[in-house]
Amino acid sequence: MYVLLFLFGAAAFGCYVITLVSLAMGVWEHDRRKIFFGLRFLLWAVLVSIAFMLIFSTLLNGIANELGKIIDQI
Repeated sequence: MYVLLFLFGAAAFGCYVITLVSLAMGVWEHDRRKIFFGLRFLLWAVLVSIAFMLIFSTLLNGIANELGKIIDQI
């Protein structure tokens, strides 16, 4: 689970870096293709980030439930 969490985080970070570089190059060179390429990666970055947040919140919810069970037993 932690490996999957790390992979989603790395993918989201990579998408954001590619987005920023592509948008900056497109604006600098006045190239619309690079700007649209950056916007497409921005969409992927948002989708991967949402998946990352869902997995992370599920993981934290599971940990909280287990801690609640342990506390109830005490």
